[in-house]
Amino acid sequence: MSSEKSNKILFLIGGNAGHGKDSFADYLTNVTCLWAETFTDAYAYGIKKIVHENYGVPWEILNGNKTVKESSFIYLGGQKTGMTVRRALQKIGQFHRVTFGATCWANAALQRAKRSGHRICIVTDARHPAEEIHWIGDEAASAGFLVVSVRVRRSSVPVNADHPSESLILAEPDESFSFLVENDGSLDDLKNMAEQVACAAVVLQKTGKKKIKKKGAGWLVRSPEGLLPYEPLLTAEEADTLSTRAKDVDGPHFVQELELDMVEGSACGN
Repeated sequence: MSSEKSNKILFLIGGNAGHGKDSFADYLTNVTCLWAETFTDAYAYGIKKIVHENYGVPWEILNGNKTVKESSFIYLGGQKTGMTVRRALQKIGQFHRVTFGATCWANAALQRAKRSGHRICIVTDARHPAEEIHWIGDEAASAGFLVVSVRVRRSSVPVNADHPSESLILAEPDESFSFLVENDGSLDDLKNMAEQVACAAVVLQKTGKKKIKKKGAGWLVRSPEGLLPYEPLLTAEEADTLSTRAKDVDGPHFVQELELDMVEGSACGN
């Protein structure tokens, strides 16, 4: 693999069921797609495809939340079995890991990210840290990606650690993740954290650093509506120039310093 640097960023979103990974990924996508082509993926995509094509489970159930998958059942020959869709996904995923190697789903996602022409790829469901954070992180970095791992945690939602897809991610130390998102507030809080992580990742990619200052690492140019139509810049002078140019097209923009006041993690430092 080539070690040549590129401007591609791979986000790996990890956490337990019901803790907000998909919501965080949606907010992250809403931010990054304003300034870069963004591709959203999941390790479980191939598993869901197997269940959809072989057992006829609709995609709206397969892509539903934890409650939906736990209250829907697999049917064989028109007869309802005692197995929930969630349990079937877990068993099929584990069967393939045992049969074809533990990195099979992580490698499939990596190959899709490599083939994609998008600058940013967001994988929404890291559950097996050894393969879906560490292994893919090393392989993607060797291929020129900046790899940003994010733990999303909601302390009010209990974890049922009865399967490796839940127990392994629960046991993984916080230090393994670039950023920690404590999802115990409002949806607006989660949205703001997604914005901070997105901006921090771009600054890390531009500077080549492994850590980012909690304050003063970059500069943002917001639209009159408060959106971020441009990716973060490294200096106030760049931001002022862009803001002046954007004003002539879309009205007054405003410049502010990037502050990481809602996220923690191994990538946050001085």
